[in-house]
Formats: sequence, structure tokens, C-alpha cells
Amino acid sequence: MIELAGFEVADELILELAGLLQRAGYDETADRLTYALKWGDELVGLRIADRLAILDVLDDAPEAFADLRGVLTSEHRWRIRHGLV
Repeated sequence: MIELAGFEVADELILELAGLLQRAGYDETADRLTYALKWGDELVGLRIADRLAILDVLDDAPEAFADLRGVLTSEHRWRIRHGLV
């Protein structure tokens, strides 16, 4: 399990997410996730660009990503309200 945005994500979903990111051209974010998985990192600090990339690919993602998508969407809305993006 790897923690993304305070939410634990199973290793197989991290691989699936990395694949979605790579297919969408978000290679740097995909690499961050696969690197963390390869080296057994339990926590991945996401930059705002990473969060936006993940939100983009999770727009029509499988139900398994619903919780992660919800957390990232809530955080993004909060950042907008407070003028952080």
C-alpha cells in the first residue's frame, strides 16, 4: 500500500494508475508512482501538478479509484477557494 493524498492505495491500483498516467502523457507523475512502488515507499508526496494529472486521468476511471478521486477533488476545490492554484 502506498499513501497518496492521505489515502491508502493498493499496489495493483498504483500500477494501474501509473499506466493511465503514462498513456495520457503524464510520464513524470507515472514515474514518481512506479519509483515509490519499486523502492517500497509507503508515502508519495504529490505536487500540485501530480494531483492535477491524477485528477485528469481519473475523470472516467474505474470505481476502484472513486475514493482517491474524491479526496483529490475536495483538496483541489479547497485550494481554489483559498487562492492556492
